Amino acid sequence: TENFERVVDGWHSSSGSPSNKRNSCAKGLMERIDGDYFLGFYKDGYTTKTFQIPADHTKLRIRANFHFFDMWESQVAEMKVNGAVVWQKAHRTCDSFSLIPEVGGVCVGKGVNACGGDDPDTVGYVIEHTMSYFSDKVEISFGTTLPSSGITGSWGVDDIELYVA
Repeated sequence: TENFERVVDGWHSSSGSPSNKRNSCAKGLMERIDGDYFLGFYKDGYTTKTFQIPADHTKLRIRANFHFFDMWESQVAEMKVNGAVVWQKAHRTCDSFSLIPEVGGVCVGKGVNACGGDDPDTVGYVIEHTMSYFSDKVEISFGTTLPSSGITGSWGVDDIELYVA
């Protein structure tokens, strides 16, 4: 399990961003007491770690919480296992269908801004993936198609859990 509450080690970034980048949305005293840290804020590229897992198993289940911070305009978030994409989500901030055009404006103006810039966030989007798996190590990557500039969106990941059976 990786919950990023302690020192972060073993993550590598492909975008030139610092690896092992640990952050919290809490500020001041709350950050020092119980910051609920996550891996991120990242914009573009992938962040990868290789995990050692017990050798005697036939299934692997991965669970994580993905955080979409600020403005996303249908860019895609991904999780890869050993280089193969196993999860994708195109995300749009305040994405909803309504016959009333003001609904999107209400979301941007009244949505929950938990972290980062001024736009609403989607925090704790659950990723779950189960697969047949026989190796004693696994490489897990998280990344997006966000551009490195020109958009305020960023992302983080938290509470990564690996289960074998």
